[in-house]
Amino acid sequence: PPPPPPPIFFFKHKTAYEISSCLVGSEMCIRDSLNINKEKVQVAASISKSDLCSDLVGEYPELQGVMGKYFALAQGFEEDVANSVSDHYLPIGLTSVLPKKPFSYSISIVDKIDTLVGFFIIDEKPTSSKDPFALRRAAIGLLRIIIENKLSFKLRDLISYAIRLYQEQGVEIKNEKTEQQVLEFIKERMRNVLKLKNIKNDVIEASISSHAGDNFLALYAKTLLMNKYKKKVHYYDKYRGSEIFFSNLERNEAFLRRRVRGVSSVFLKSSWWEPEEKFDSSREPEEERRDLYVICTWWFRFLDFLNRFCEVIRFFLQLMI
Repeated sequence: PPPPPPPIFFFKHKTAYEISSCLVGSEMCIRDSLNINKEKVQVAASISKSDLCSDLVGEYPELQGVMGKYFALAQGFEEDVANSVSDHYLPIGLTSVLPKKPFSYSISIVDKIDTLVGFFIIDEKPTSSKDPFALRRAAIGLLRIIIENKLSFKLRDLISYAIRLYQEQGVEIKNEKTEQQVLEFIKERMRNVLKLKNIKNDVIEASISSHAGDNFLALYAKTLLMNKYKKKVHYYDKYRGSEIFFSNLERNEAFLRRRVRGVSSVFLKSSWWEPEEKFDSSREPEEERRDLYVICTWWFRFLDFLNRFCEVIRFFLQLMI
């Protein structure tokens, strides 16, 4: 019997061999920027999708990548090349682990860009309610790899090169604005990545709306700087408000000190109680005058404590700045 036709992937327009060919071609575009070994990365890209043709992965799709690693080790490939076959599917979620080795994250970047470009070229973009091919997850994973590994390369050139490879393979281009739409789609997914870093929405909006270009590592660094500066200004405003409060408190404290001293001296001086005055000293026993002096003394101590407490608060506010 004739051999079965190769399995078709990516919504009926690419085979596993064509996927690997695209990855090999795109790796040539990115390897110089990432400074990785030419021969090894080509080998890793060429075998990255080989396990998709196996019956085991066809039966259990969740084993794709895992079985590819074991197939590569069984065929005698080096361990870092075999690991890249399984790691290039990472990350699989917003907070999942990322590929850290150069071979792994380089193939992962190229694979995710190839996926995005492939679906945008045939105009299979995600809608507001549906994303059947998990393109949003692929874009977020791409951004996380770039940010966490601190990678800087020309993403626009990589996208345009992927489009050219699709044209060479005879894929019908239904969307002429693929390059710009893919970049805009990736930039919109940057909001999800920044929200994971607990950055305020107004800072995210200001940073993304003012960003032009394809350097998303620079966008991330700019957003962190804006968020840090805003926090500093916020603490400074709180500190200045506290300074005004403390200055008023100190002014009132000085006034109260003078009043306490005046009241204390008045009640301690018996000469003040003259018969001509409104109050008669005979009506105020000595014990009551002493009690009033004790009350004034405690109030004076309370003002001292309040002054020291204000100094402590002022010190901590300066530390926040």
